[in-house]
Amino acid sequence: MRVRPLEPDDGTALQSLLSGYPLHEYRAYPRMPGDAGRRLLLVDFADTRERLATGGVWAGQTLIAAGILEHLPWDSKHFGLAMGRIGPLVVHPEHATAETLDPLVGWLLDRAEEAGLDHLAAKVDGAELTALQTLEARGFRLVDCLVTYFYDCHRDPPPPMKQLGAIRDYQPSDREAILSIAERMLAEYGGRFSFDPWLPRDAVRRLYVEWARSACDGSMANRLLVGERHGRLVGFLGYRMQPRPLQGLEIRIAGQGISAVLPEGTGLYPALLARAIVVDRVVTYDFAEFDTPIQHVLTQRIFQRMGFHFARSKYTLHRGRA
Repeated sequence: MRVRPLEPDDGTALQSLLSGYPLHEYRAYPRMPGDAGRRLLLVDFADTRERLATGGVWAGQTLIAAGILEHLPWDSKHFGLAMGRIGPLVVHPEHATAETLDPLVGWLLDRAEEAGLDHLAAKVDGAELTALQTLEARGFRLVDCLVTYFYDCHRDPPPPMKQLGAIRDYQPSDREAILSIAERMLAEYGGRFSFDPWLPRDAVRRLYVEWARSACDGSMANRLLVGERHGRLVGFLGYRMQPRPLQGLEIRIAGQGISAVLPEGTGLYPALLARAIVVDRVVTYDFAEFDTPIQHVLTQRIFQRMGFHFARSKYTLHRGRA
């Protein structure tokens, strides 16, 4: 086996590898094209200005694994570190061993060192334990496991919604209240950055508020809903059209959201989810999907009660400089 950069002439070999990869993100969704995995991964492997390296593992003349190294400019600016991401890591099912993946990960780490990156992230599917263990052996630390649920806007009936408060669209005058909720509920979020020992604590504390600010500004959310109780804003939910499935499959999926509900707004999160689906189903979106850390059992029960379907789980790993 040998590892080398992927070249334009390797397009046919790459297409063959991607066509045989069974663990694409939307495999549990109905009505997906038969070649959905290949089409989605081609979007990932397309050249972008943030791409630092794309490498492949070859057994003779056959490409058996490939992976990407990218720069993360937003994260780098926020945390004050040169940050990047490895992945996706795609390996042919017949060669899904550490002996195949470790040389690829090592090659990508060498490219990260050459690029001066201080911090790396990687995500792997919950079924890819070999990839998880290979990354851990290379110094990555598990920081999160997200579970994702989806709602079929064409087939599933409108979800039940109890009127436990007033739900409405965001107005600019709601901005400060939303930022205040985000700051107060940061400890409840407990996302992957909270478990990362390499990141500045102050920047981690500010991150969720910055995400909420981006939702208010429209850069992180196409729609932002707020929930009121007794005339006071106590929760919000923001989400947007996901670009990858739209570009690769022409499938409209709402997701990548941000939300928070104060304790005094208990019960409003299901109402926010239901309103999001009711106002945007069919006309705007084909599916809606939302995720939560695996330890948030209550949120998963809410998804299940509302008729969401399990889509996938993903491990997130981080690696900093020693």
